[in-house]
Amino acid sequence: MAGFNINSFQTNISQYGVLQTNKFIVAFASPPIMQNVTVSGASTLSTEQLIQVRAESVKIPGVTLLQTDVQRYGIGSVQKMPFAARFTENSITFISDRNGEIYKYFYTWLNKIFDFSGTADATNVSASYLTEYKDNYATDLHVYVFDNSGNQIKDIVMYRAYPESINDINLDWSNNNQLMKVTVSMTFRDWAMLGVSNNKGGAVQPTTAPTTSYSAPTTSQTTSI
Repeated sequence: MAGFNINSFQTNISQYGVLQTNKFIVAFASPPIMQNVTVSGASTLSTEQLIQVRAESVKIPGVTLLQTDVQRYGIGSVQKMPFAARFTENSITFISDRNGEIYKYFYTWLNKIFDFSGTADATNVSASYLTEYKDNYATDLHVYVFDNSGNQIKDIVMYRAYPESINDINLDWSNNNQLMKVTVSMTFRDWAMLGVSNNKGGAVQPTTAPTTSYSAPTTSQTTSI
């Protein structure tokens, strides 16, 4: 039996390096229901750019195979056979900007998915309690991971993602110099690591080119929040 060799371990680390968890970018294009929404405030960055800069932590989704017990010949020993996949939920924590633009953005996104508080511009404060079509509120969410030299190593995309909740925030006079943070739970249809071969021998490619820049509203019907 081969023994542990510290020199081999050091050589391996030196040759292949390591990947750290603190070099990433979260990026997505606003879904159709958010395309004509502008966030009030004096920020020089668009909301989407602000989200990229302020994303403090994010989870790369995990996957679990759902399995059932099967007897190979109808009797005898039992073996597990997979029949579906389950993905872990994802959440993103943002460091709030001073104008609260990130919070306003996700609050409006949630309210446009299911109208629970009326329109954001206060012209009609009565809620309709109606749900929007998913094609209008879902978008592809990308997490780009980089190495220490700034090279992109991974592109994880969560397809048809949308926020399902925003955390409550404690306000306390005794918490001096504490940063306000906004945690958004995101749900999605499925996810993939782009550039990795699938079971058909081909590389998984994005269905649409990832967009990380904000597009200005093209119509005059713009909602301010």
